[in-house]
Amino acid sequence: MAAESTRPESRADDSARIGGLQRTLTGVGGVRLIEMAGVQYPERVLRVRPGYERGSGEAYREAPPWGISTRHAARLLGCSDAAARDYLHRHRVRFRVVAEPGRPCCNYWQRSAVLALVKERGEIVKRNPERLMGMEEALAVLGVGRSTLQRYVRSGMLRQVKLRLLTGRGLKERAYFLPGKVRALAGHLRALRAREAELRSMRERLKRTCGP
Repeated sequence: MAAESTRPESRADDSARIGGLQRTLTGVGGVRLIEMAGVQYPERVLRVRPGYERGSGEAYREAPPWGISTRHAARLLGCSDAAARDYLHRHRVRFRVVAEPGRPCCNYWQRSAVLALVKERGEIVKRNPERLMGMEEALAVLGVGRSTLQRYVRSGMLRQVKLRLLTGRGLKERAYFLPGKVRALAGHLRALRAREAELRSMRERLKRTCGP
C-alpha cells in the first residue's frame, strides 16, 4: 500500500519538473543554448558573448586592425551613434567590444561591411522625386506582389534606386524605379501572359478535338 501511495506523488513531481523545464538556456551575453535534463554546460561556454573574447568572456584590450569605431561608422552612415549601432546589429556586421584604458567600452565594426552598407544607402531627399516611380505605383503598373517585384530586382530585370526620404519621424529608406523601365517590363509581362493564355486555349481545343 505504501508503494502505491507514493507513485502518484512521484509522477506529479516528474510532470511538474518537466513542465517547468525551459527549452532554452540564456547564458551570459544573451547566448542561447539548448537545455536538456542531465546536460551541464562548462563555464567557458556560458561566458561566451558576441564581440567579447571567447576564452575569458571579457572585452578586448586593443582595437582590431579591420575595425572602425561606432562614432566613425555613424558619420559614414549619416546618423546618430545609437542608430548606427542598431542598424549594424540588424545587418549582423561583425564587431568587437574594446575596453581601452581610461575609456568606456566601444564597439569596433568590420570596416569592409560598413563601407558596403554605406554604398547601398541612398542619398537623402526631402520629397518624393518626380522623375522616379514609387514602390506602390510600380506594383500597380506591373500587376504583381512585392515578393515578385523583388525577384525582378534580384535577377536584374528591373533596377531599383534607394533613397532616404526625410520625414517628420526621421529618415525612411524607400525604393524607387525608372518609369520607362517599369512600363517596358509591364509590356513584356503582358505579352508573356497573352502568349500563355493563347497556349492554354490551344491545349483546351486539342483536348476537345482529340480527347484526353
